[in-house]
Amino acid sequence: MTSDDELSVDGEILRRALVLMRDKYHLATAANTFLETRTGVSGISISITNQRDAITHLISLLRIPASDRDAQLEQLSNLKEHLRRACMEPYEAAVNETMVTLNKVLEQYKARVLTMQDLATEIPSAPTLDEVMVAIAAIGRRRTAARLAKTENDWTPKWDQGLKEFIVVFDDLEALKTKLESCLARAEQLRTSSVAASALRAAERATSTALDAASVAQANARTARRRAWLLCVLGALLGLTLKILWDLVGHGWTDLR
Repeated sequence: MTSDDELSVDGEILRRALVLMRDKYHLATAANTFLETRTGVSGISISITNQRDAITHLISLLRIPASDRDAQLEQLSNLKEHLRRACMEPYEAAVNETMVTLNKVLEQYKARVLTMQDLATEIPSAPTLDEVMVAIAAIGRRRTAARLAKTENDWTPKWDQGLKEFIVVFDDLEALKTKLESCLARAEQLRTSSVAASALRAAERATSTALDAASVAQANARTARRRAWLLCVLGALLGLTLKILWDLVGHGWTDLR
């Protein structure tokens, strides 16, 4: 064990550890920020945990006796492994999360967009299912290549390319998801417009029916008024006729007497 003011760790091993922390730790922080801001997924169990473990291995390295160089190298190796994981796994997690979301959006797309009768004219930019599946397959191949690069045991060019591939795959997934969501929004807009148009036509039919009923009622009222007037006239004529007949009969009866 070292004293309070002395480090027994090999100078070259310590230098390599500190250079790693200097050059790579901020990349892990950036990866975690990417995951949390682009997907809303917490990076506590992914990047932050690995960052913590990397620091733990650095502290362990500083506490190993000078005589145990192999143990120091082991801690350095562990530190590197956790830093690599902290740098790459958040991007992989972002890809996985977006893939799950895309699959859900695709199911909605198949149900609400691809079933439209006039899809070609109403949403001409909507991709066919075959086109979507081809795009997903191409993304899947790049995703597989990125995963293979993750198995590298050091910061090799292949590993660096794998990290970049995860970012490209994420962007491609996001672009495809956004395109399908845009078509879904347009389909919903058309459906809402269609429902509104149907409601308007129904309201117009109801208004027309009401107007027709009012017209019939007015016509019936006019007919009733004419009938009443005619009855009044006929009643007056009948009364006049009866009076005349009564007068004639009365005069005739007087003459007979």
